[in-house]
Amino acid sequence: MSEALNDVSLSLKLLKGTTSDEPDRFELSGYAGRFEAAAVQLDALVTQSQDGSVYWLEASKSRASRRVALCCVPIDVGPILRQHLFEAVGREGQPLSVVLTSATLATGGRSEEDSIDHDCFAHICSRLDCSDAQTLQLGSPFDYLRQAELVVVSGLPDPNDRFFVDLLCPKIFEYIQTANGGVFVLFTSYRLLRSVAQQLGPRIQDLGLTLLIQGDGEQRSVLLDRFRHDQNAVLLGTDSFWQGVDVQGDALRCVIIPRLPFTVPDRPLIEAKMDQIKLRGGNPFMEYSLPEAILKFKQGFGRLIRSKDDRGRVVVLDSRIVTKAYGRQFIEALPSLPISHEHGISPTALD
Repeated sequence: MSEALNDVSLSLKLLKGTTSDEPDRFELSGYAGRFEAAAVQLDALVTQSQDGSVYWLEASKSRASRRVALCCVPIDVGPILRQHLFEAVGREGQPLSVVLTSATLATGGRSEEDSIDHDCFAHICSRLDCSDAQTLQLGSPFDYLRQAELVVVSGLPDPNDRFFVDLLCPKIFEYIQTANGGVFVLFTSYRLLRSVAQQLGPRIQDLGLTLLIQGDGEQRSVLLDRFRHDQNAVLLGTDSFWQGVDVQGDALRCVIIPRLPFTVPDRPLIEAKMDQIKLRGGNPFMEYSLPEAILKFKQGFGRLIRSKDDRGRVVVLDSRIVTKAYGRQFIEALPSLPISHEHGISPTALD
């Protein structure tokens, strides 16, 4: 196809030379460039000529159509950012000032002495190849000690246990019932979301609460608008609801996290990143999976308090946060706030 696309591009350029009409010339030039770019991209994908990149094919099917995408992504974006951004210079040859700011750049929180843990920026600095950057971690404008509570539930089986979903659902329902709606349940996969929706859907609706499920056909923006205006809705969401979602006021009173947000390791880009870490003798879990999960955990936690008037609780139902040595790092990454510990399995559940 690359050769054919190049031929079309050349024909359009020749056609451009036959007309004096400026709008036509402009349009023909634009289409010629697009065909030429497509030819270059297809050739690069087929020959896999981009070093340090991972290649894969993605196929999805909807009711109306089938979509196939050829993908190429650099495994490590750090060198690209350093070359084109951090080492870029202005018109007079002076280095550019670059400020990176976000609520979730650091994998750790602030200590009791309110000092800064510079190591908490190590992961993001490594990923972006800016280890020489100056770092500054600031406090939040929100009073989490007064506005929020973290509920850590222990006793549930490991998320990979075959009984996990059956024991998880009653706990999710318990906290939904206690909050009387106004709940986000944030999942790490559609598979778990669908399993919970199948078991709890009728029970949630029996409470008179509106149930909103991502993946049922409605756009995210539509689901959010319905959630905001309902005031007593329950929304089951996956990846896109962990970040970039702003629900202020009483409409969101509780965020439930069934599983710690570790990335699925068999996605092509993630697998390539982990292979790269292994090749240089590193530990993929400690160097990539854990810090990435902590950052996403902070993003999910951040859905709850969006203004100085918000109140609510975040409930974590993944017992690894207390049973694993790394679990403490998730809690320490959050701002100082009240923490409650509850046991997840009742005697009747065990029977």
